[in-house]
Amino acid sequence: MRVARMIIAFRKKLKLLTGLAVASALTVSAMGLIGLQWKTDREQAEQRFVQAASIISSNIAPAILFEDPAVAGENLESIQGLDGIGWVEAVLPGGQVFASYDAAPGARADQLAWEAVVERPIRVDGRQIATLRVGVHYRSLSDILFDNLGAAALITMVAFAIAVLLSHWMDRIAHKPIDTLMRAMRKISASGDSSVRLE
Repeated sequence: MRVARMIIAFRKKLKLLTGLAVASALTVSAMGLIGLQWKTDREQAEQRFVQAASIISSNIAPAILFEDPAVAGENLESIQGLDGIGWVEAVLPGGQVFASYDAAPGARADQLAWEAVVERPIRVDGRQIATLRVGVHYRSLSDILFDNLGAAALITMVAFAIAVLLSHWMDRIAHKPIDTLMRAMRKISASGDSSVRLE
């Protein structure tokens, strides 16, 4: 009876250990996926910001050459509707702002919302005539988490179901020899015949 209790306790411990190992593996893999998504999202946003700045800097050059801030401002308005871009300005070599546009009112004053500035030289015939400055914002880790919550939950549930099935299968494989030994021990105990063979 004592051996049977020890085997039951061993089984519980093994199941608990398997469950903890599966939960740890799921947690680590989920964190890895979220980290990869954050890194990819940031790289794509950076590429998008640089590309937008390059296009605007080449389009605004003629307006700066002809000293037309109104046309330059119209070119800068092309950032409207681009995610993650809050403001843009063309700055002359002396530091004077030639033209600017805020996608959101007071965007340039809000340093928290637009934490990075992408700068691009505005050139004509290889000579820099101004600098384009763009205030950008990268999506936060919490935004990415919130956007991918449904997919992450589905993947976790499927992975957990597979882990439970594997755990039961492993449990049967691991305990089959022990169960065979227990049956043989009961037969020996009941009959006193020590010639009982394991099947």
